[in-house]
Amino acid sequence: MEAPRHGSSLFRIDPSDPGDTPSQLVMQHENEIQLAEAVSRLAEDHQQVILLRNVQRLSFNEVAERMGRSRPAVQMLWLRALKKLKDLLHDVEGS
Repeated sequence: MEAPRHGSSLFRIDPSDPGDTPSQLVMQHENEIQLAEAVSRLAEDHQQVILLRNVQRLSFNEVAERMGRSRPAVQMLWLRALKKLKDLLHDVEGS
């Protein structure tokens, strides 16, 4: 069995590292889980536009080409997806 590569674990804790504290890493991980759960509750086209635009960092033109839509349609879809995602995350924080 190979040893994990340096930096491959989300919870890379090194007391001499001046970076994030263990509690900050845990909070970041919890936020990532909440975000993933919220994204999974979005409509499929909203998930796709967020994945392409925010995760893969494609331009609006590239997203439009991949989704078979016009650039203005993709921009509107992306804005609506972000609003819905924000609302879902707000609901999670409020509960």
